[in-house]
Amino acid sequence: MASVKLRLNALKKKRAGLYESYAEGILNEEEYAFAKQTYEEQYEALNRLLDESVERRERFLASISPDNKWLTMMRGAAGMTGLTQELVDAIIEKVLVYGGGRIEVVFNYNDVFYAMLECVEQIKEAGGDD
Repeated sequence: MASVKLRLNALKKKRAGLYESYAEGILNEEEYAFAKQTYEEQYEALNRLLDESVERRERFLASISPDNKWLTMMRGAAGMTGLTQELVDAIIEKVLVYGGGRIEVVFNYNDVFYAMLECVEQIKEAGGDD
């Protein structure tokens, strides 16, 4: 996020100096219009990137929050050496049995767990800059 903010600030400075260059005759009208459009496109792209970074950061913070039900449940299961009915009820939403012996287990908190995994992966890909 910090690097995107720095790039946005640098682009703002370039945009501010652009009109001065046009007014001083350094750029003609066509060059000014082209550069202005290019800067606007870059500015919009960087703003989108910043918004995505902020959203990713917020999702990550929510995933490690003490209010995260999945983490709370997992902390409660720490140190257990076997499955209890209470733990099974807390972890498993439902078990689907299909023909041919195929079984599907649907876990509680999958959405929270996968959101947390996604955040960790995104941070790894970004190099931990967020």
